Amino acid sequence: MGTNNFWTDKFEIWDSFVREDYIRNNVILPHLINYINSNHKKIHHLADIGCGTGYIPYRIISSAINIQTFNCLDIDEKVITFANQKYYNSKLEFIVHDLFKILPINNLDFIYSIFTLLEFKLTDELCYNIFNAIAYEGQLLIYIPDFLIDILKNINSYNTETYIDGCLSTKKIDKKTKIEYPFYMNRIEFIIHAFIKVGFSLNSLEILDFVDSNEKNRIFSLLFVKPPQKKSPALKNQGF
Repeated sequence: MGTNNFWTDKFEIWDSFVREDYIRNNVILPHLINYINSNHKKIHHLADIGCGTGYIPYRIISSAINIQTFNCLDIDEKVITFANQKYYNSKLEFIVHDLFKILPINNLDFIYSIFTLLEFKLTDELCYNIFNAIAYEGQLLIYIPDFLIDILKNINSYNTETYIDGCLSTKKIDKKTKIEYPFYMNRIEFIIHAFIKVGFSLNSLEILDFVDSNEKNRIFSLLFVKPPQKKSPALKNQGF
């Protein structure tokens, strides 16, 4: 019982932070909701990979149009329980899932990821799992920070050579929950290469500049598309 209360308190603290976070509410959500609604004729079935407490999906389903199914995935069973209780909506399905395993859904029109790639190093297996869950001509939208800003602030603390090689991993302590967690800085070129390698095409790369707490900052928006299914060549008439 004490353990359950501990995690509920931590999730409440984190959820409170996410609800007030400038980047998520003033930069990412307007950009993401606008994209979904601008493509409402194509986006009917979507998924959030790394949904956390469920606040982001809840905000989207409250503003997006033409959504038929909305799957919200997270590896943490406790946070999924929290999300179901706090942000229940008949169109939201919160699912416990490890992205390194085959996704329990497929033929999705759209998958998005907000900072989820900070939690692990990309692998071919993970990228394939996402690729296979998306329908042909479906889309994957990834939001990722500009890590160079963080690296320059902590140049003496980080092993920058590993970042040059593709991914710098470290540990950080969350300012709100006080929990230590792994933090992976996958180079943007590494991310692009990883998803193109499994079959995606890079459709666009946007730089979203903003000012938060009087500091200039930016995040990247990467839009990938799964190419249309190749048609089998027509058999020629052989005369028999």
